[in-house]
Amino acid sequence: MFAVHATNSRTLGRGSLPKQLTDSTDWEDTATVMKRLQADWKRVGPLPRAEADALWQRFRGACDRFFDRRGRREEIAREAAVEKARAAVDALDATAASPDEADPAALGEQLDQAWAELRGLDAAPSELRDRLVQVVQRIAEARPETLKGTRFDPAGTRKRREKLCVRIEELAATANVEPKKLTLQEMALALREKLATNTIAGGSGGGASGRKQTEQEVEKIVASWAQLGPALDADARAMEERFERARGALRRG
Repeated sequence: MFAVHATNSRTLGRGSLPKQLTDSTDWEDTATVMKRLQADWKRVGPLPRAEADALWQRFRGACDRFFDRRGRREEIAREAAVEKARAAVDALDATAASPDEADPAALGEQLDQAWAELRGLDAAPSELRDRLVQVVQRIAEARPETLKGTRFDPAGTRKRREKLCVRIEELAATANVEPKKLTLQEMALALREKLATNTIAGGSGGGASGRKQTEQEVEKIVASWAQLGPALDADARAMEERFERARGALRRG
């Protein structure tokens, strides 16, 4: 919190408000200070006419700048996050230019850090994500051992990719099954199977409610898949193709 005295508004007006106030991102505390300064300005009394308009415009302009930025605080926070992610990718790119000279452990940490910064964004710029994928692919080709234990380790993500592929394929198969007439015996068998797998109480159900639950599960699966990073080897690329085929079938279903 900034220390502000009741008589310093005129002084701040003459020199304009300091950048630590106008460019602050400590939104709530700074807003309190700004409002106090505005109230203090009114109590200071009239200024010499020759100075009044110019000083007021400077003071008001500085206040307006802060409150305008405060109104765009979510946008500003995102811009800062994007720049932080860009800096991490730039640093990784610079290291990847001479991968043989990099310490494997340090390079692995850089990989994880760049990916974490990018995943922290609600919607990472596509050009930034593409750059990171390209850098990781270069590193994977030149120094595959540096990927071990990181988010990009193909061995570490293989089982998770397989599990997600299987589940989305199951959903796609269920969504695209054509309804058919069942005999009483078949209906009884189907009922027993559902009870055995506990899908009546917790499953997706039917109709609009079932479709909604399926859509929600697919969203979670897609989000989990995105967390795994780029496909860097033949197995991962094959599973990526499987995943996209099943996802495409769900869109058509």
